[in-house]
Amino acid sequence: MTTAEGCEIFLKITRPVLRAEEILRNKKYLDGIAFDKENSDLIDESIDVIKEVFVGGCKVLIVGLENALKEILKKICVDENHVLLAFDEFEKLKAFRRVRGNLKGVSVGIHLTKPVISLTQYTRLGVEFVLLPPALVRGRLITEAKARKVSVIAYQVNDVATYVRLVESGVNGIVTTVPTIKREAKKLVKT
Repeated sequence: MTTAEGCEIFLKITRPVLRAEEILRNKKYLDGIAFDKENSDLIDESIDVIKEVFVGGCKVLIVGLENALKEILKKICVDENHVLLAFDEFEKLKAFRRVRGNLKGVSVGIHLTKPVISLTQYTRLGVEFVLLPPALVRGRLITEAKARKVSVIAYQVNDVATYVRLVESGVNGIVTTVPTIKREAKKLVKT
């Protein structure tokens, strides 16, 4: 079982200019920032916030933005930040694997939107994490992922009860728009 301390929290940026103060206030509960197709237009504005708040770097999760990958990686400064790339499609993951080269500080994963029978096809391609909605998190998947040394990150977790259930099931990370979710969960578990 994973503890809340062992579960990484990625904040999905929705309004970077307004979130800087909120991120600073809750920094001790956050491990990184997440971007996807819904908020990709906020990357430019968010880079300065990331540099200001996470001095020395942070983890940056990028979901399904394969077409803009080169430009995004330049902006994010892979030297300072650890980048996690989650591909939406198996074919794009295979193509990236061929051109990946020696990108240091970049982990590669797959964004699953449907149940899978096994992670074998993904681990053969060097997948280091799976990103999936809470409804797809199952004990069997977590057991297989741990056996294959693949991290499990749940996406769009914005309520405390779901967060607690997922942490107890053994997920390695959570993507949320609620920067205080870890603190709120501690209160809920203590009572």
